[in-house]
Formats: sequence, C-alpha cells, structure tokens
Amino acid sequence: MSKLNLEETREEKAKGWKFSKVIWLVLYILLFIFILLHFSLSPFGLVFTPLLWNTWLFLLSVVVFCHLWFLFLKNREFRWFHLIWGILSVPLALFIWFAIFFHFSIVKSENSVPINMDYGIEGREVILRKGYLLGEYDEYHDLVNPYIMKTKVNRVRYID
Repeated sequence: MSKLNLEETREEKAKGWKFSKVIWLVLYILLFIFILLHFSLSPFGLVFTPLLWNTWLFLLSVVVFCHLWFLFLKNREFRWFHLIWGILSVPLALFIWFAIFFHFSIVKSENSVPINMDYGIEGREVILRKGYLLGEYDEYHDLVNPYIMKTKVNRVRYID
C-alpha cells in the first residue's frame, strides 16, 4: 500500500514538474516574441516606446530571477538559510537590473532598444533624455501610436 502511494506521489511530482516547465517555457517564448516583433518593425523605421521596453526588461529580470530560485529550491530540501539568501539576493538582482537600465539610458541613440529612465510624451512626440551630467541631451521622436514610435530622431536639444 505504501509503495502504491509512493508511486502516486512521484507521478504527481512529475506532472507538476512538467506543468512548471511549460509555464517557464511560455513566459520565455512570450518575451522572445516581443523581441521578434521589435525586429520585424525595424525595417519600417519603427520601434516600441520606452513604456513597453522598460516593462519588458523588468519582466525578463523577474522571470529569470524567479526561475533560477525555483530551480535551486526544487533540487534541495528546504532550510531557513535558503530563504535568507533568497531575500538577500533581491537587492543584488535589482542592482543588476538597474545597471542595465542605466547603461541603456546613457548610451547614444545608435542602439535600437529605447530603454530609458527619463522619457516623456508631449503631443505626438516621444522625448528621450540621454547622456549623463554634462553630456545630457533630449532626442525627439515621432509617435505613431501610444506604443510605437519612429526610430528617426527629429531633433536633438542639448541641455547646458
């Protein structure tokens, strides 16, 4: 009887593992589809706005962070110091996310990914503030719809 229960729990664990694997796969595929859509817009001179790109970067960071921790905790038995290390790793993950975010915010506009900390929408234009300290400038892009903008920079305003 106990042997039968043991086999049932193994089958349940296997089903749960497969379900978990499918969820992670779907999340990664959805994030990858966003990249494919971005590159399919590129030949037409269009990109997604920073609103979508900032959200995408944050979701990617959360999914990767959670996936790694779920894999780690799934393969080990629970101990309290694992929970403590998990909590302590959150600031490190946020720092890595912020460093990537900051890098994309200060690099010049040759990159096709408009991840930006400081952006605004005024009328039919998206304003991206680039640079750092003495080299700050604003790039003005045309807005096609609330989620898509043109890659061509209309004008640049240097901030003194």
